[in-house]
Amino acid sequence: MTYESLNQKAQFVLILNAHVSHGVFPSTSNVCVKVDVVHGPDWTVLAGQRQAVSATSVRSDQGHKFVFDLPYHLTFSSTNPFRWPQLVISCYGTDFLGHDVSQGYGCVRVPTTPGSHTREVACFTPEPSSMFQSVVGFLWGRRPEFVEPTIIASAEGRHVTRVNTNGKITINMDVILKDTKRQGFGKFIRRFV
Repeated sequence: MTYESLNQKAQFVLILNAHVSHGVFPSTSNVCVKVDVVHGPDWTVLAGQRQAVSATSVRSDQGHKFVFDLPYHLTFSSTNPFRWPQLVISCYGTDFLGHDVSQGYGCVRVPTTPGSHTREVACFTPEPSSMFQSVVGFLWGRRPEFVEPTIIASAEGRHVTRVNTNGKITINMDVILKDTKRQGFGKFIRRFV
């Protein structure tokens, strides 16, 4: 038996078919959504895109609802469930002056059980740290935003960030797991995540 065949037997596979369906944002008239994936060091993306971006959606007549209809597909392999994959959602739009600004960030963990799942992801925006920054940001059309949006998937440094809730995104996810029982994780995979 070769090392490669032993290595293949020690892996399990996660297949994710996600659909960013719609969102609700009361403070803007148009929104674009970007999806990124964050995962641990033992995870390998076998197929699919790491990022996806929707077209800009304009507010519907029924309230503050935006329809994105963004499909997102990924296939992973891993030897360890540590740092289970998470989807990071970044929402962008224009303010009343026409400047491109962040409308919200959110993060959701890929479900650990096979099947169809629907998740509502609460979105938040960073707040200025002082009144002066708030006034200058308003005048220049520059709101606070994260340089690297995937930072919200980790706990490091988030406790010092002031945020304000701004909307929510609905995501439908179909999850397929293969070879988890053979690796000894089976139905106990939630404990390891």
